[in-house]
Amino acid sequence: MRALFFALLLSAPGLALAAEAACAADAEKYCKDFPAGTGARLSCLAQQPSRLEPACERVVKRLRGEASSGIEACRADAKKLCRGVAPGGGRLVACLQARRDDLSSACRERLVGDAERAEAVRAACVRELATTCAKASAGDGGKLACLLEHEAELGAACAKAVE
Repeated sequence: MRALFFALLLSAPGLALAAEAACAADAEKYCKDFPAGTGARLSCLAQQPSRLEPACERVVKRLRGEASSGIEACRADAKKLCRGVAPGGGRLVACLQARRDDLSSACRERLVGDAERAEAVRAACVRELATTCAKASAGDGGKLACLLEHEAELGAACAKAVE
């Protein structure tokens, strides 16, 4: 199930990218032996909670929570439908997504829900993305990392969407 944890870390791509963006300096210090953008690097960061910068620590903690809920939702499906799939590189999540029609409702909702949550954040945080996070890079998790870093300054609707 460790492989499923890594795969589900990467199944929330916006959050995984936000972790890469928010944790670039910490990753270089503590996890440089692990390739960027991999579950192994994110797992390495998660093993360093007392050493991480506050913004990185918040994103990693959130990512671990997301992955943990995904593990429970998809554990049985992964064992049943993706037996023999080599872990790493997003293969396990790709297998689950390819078998979407065969997934349990909980696992299907978990995988589909990530994209819907990303759209809800974009819609609820229009003002914050245009002002507070206007200079954050787009497409690499920078915008989400910015929102998480400025969580205390967000409007109510945006804060609720980001939580």
